[in-house]
Amino acid sequence: MEPLSDQCTESYLEFLKVGKPMTPTLDYLDRLIKGQLERVTFENVDMLLKRCISLDAEAIFEKVTRRGRGGCCFELNSFFGRLLLALGYSLLLRAARLRLTTLDDSAKRTRLSHMVLLVELGDGDRYIVDVGMAQCGLHRALPVAGDATPFRVRTLDDLDRFEVAVPTSDGGWKAFYIVEPYDLDWLDFCTLHWYSTSNPYCATQQLLLVGRRSPHVDGCWLRLMNDRFVRWSPTGGVVEKRLMNDENEIIDILRDEFGLNLSREDDEAPLRVRLREVLDNFRLEQKLFPKKLLWPEG
Repeated sequence: MEPLSDQCTESYLEFLKVGKPMTPTLDYLDRLIKGQLERVTFENVDMLLKRCISLDAEAIFEKVTRRGRGGCCFELNSFFGRLLLALGYSLLLRAARLRLTTLDDSAKRTRLSHMVLLVELGDGDRYIVDVGMAQCGLHRALPVAGDATPFRVRTLDDLDRFEVAVPTSDGGWKAFYIVEPYDLDWLDFCTLHWYSTSNPYCATQQLLLVGRRSPHVDGCWLRLMNDRFVRWSPTGGVVEKRLMNDENEIIDILRDEFGLNLSREDDEAPLRVRLREVLDNFRLEQKLFPKKLLWPEG
């Protein structure tokens, strides 16, 4: 994976409204993450519409900065990784297994489906960086060893696997994902991206998933799964919950809360049709399997 060009780096930092650093520090990394999460929304609209999604840096730059759209995990984390490389950060690419919809005591293994960045600073400390999730944004770089408040990072075994967990309303923890211990090449993630965008049984092909950090001072995470909107605080839990009545309300909230610029003809029209199908299937599944675990709302 190559770093962004100097011109693209300068333009993207202007888009994020973050100045260029003198040296790659932790404080600046956290500022970058905050700017990214507040300006760029995780969204899988194109995946839901079965469109081809390019991981080319120029294509992602154009989609985000000029078209006013967001992207999925592999788009956002790969582009952010290229940005960090251009700014002098040292990083490795790791894959993760999502656990948010799997019971913590379950022995079931989930597949590798997510990309995270493992950033190493000059002092040798390592940090997990992830700007490509819908359910819950990691609002800062999480130290592999040390205090990751309000989240938790722990090493699971001698293999150096990391578990990232989110706080729950009862004072406990819910495993978010498990980061595998081996470094991958960029080509490996191109394969994972192809699988997630072509396999009709992947969640990203069946559900509308959207997430963004609120640009307001509350620092809440905004998330939408199909017709369910949640405003979640990392320290206070659920602040607001809303249920959308139909696809029109979903389109409205994509624009008003998540800042997506959807073309009326090219995006909104086909998305309305697809959302009606998605909502019908989702509501039927909820009736048939009422105890099926969705992501925790606490």
